[in-house]
Amino acid sequence: MLGRLRKRLTYANVVSTFTLFIVLGTGTAYATHLVVRSSDVVNGSLVSADLKNGLGVVGADVANHSLTGADIREGTLGQVPTATLGGLGRSAADSGCDPTTSAFVRCVEVALDLPSPARVLLNARITATKSQGTVGNAFGQCRWGGVVESGSLLVVPPSPGDGDISLVGLTGVLPAGQGFTFAVECSDDYNNVSYRDAWITAVAISPS
Repeated sequence: MLGRLRKRLTYANVVSTFTLFIVLGTGTAYATHLVVRSSDVVNGSLVSADLKNGLGVVGADVANHSLTGADIREGTLGQVPTATLGGLGRSAADSGCDPTTSAFVRCVEVALDLPSPARVLLNARITATKSQGTVGNAFGQCRWGGVVESGSLLVVPPSPGDGDISLVGLTGVLPAGQGFTFAVECSDDYNNVSYRDAWITAVAISPS
């Protein structure tokens, strides 16, 4: 009997039998390859020490462009040094304009490209003045022009002196596109009003 058993005894049989005793004795099975899936992990149980380098999830662990806004707690973000302060914006300046009638003349303009739908915050200033030698009151009007038009603002330069005009505006939601032009237009309604030192700024902001 013992002789027949020795003839059937192989290395594989010995290893298998030894493994069986370990499993039965300890209640534990050991595998040389273990695959852990998300469903095997209790939510909130992993910490940085469980990862290979102990440093948490870093950029190399994340596929490019795979994270979205919902994955980021925006309140924890600092200012991005290379970002344009205040969003996407453009400014322009001009020496001004000298309309001769009540027809509006463009005094300064700026063009802005929108990579996505946005509202545009507009800010402008221009100085109105009466021509040399003008006696009595003089007045004209200024308004937004270009893509967005608005009602006009009455301009009455003081006598003597110049009058500074400030305009602030906010557009509705504009579609993505190139070459949106925003401008300040002014007129000379009475007694030789001209305009100088004009500037304008347009800044794209959230559409909501």
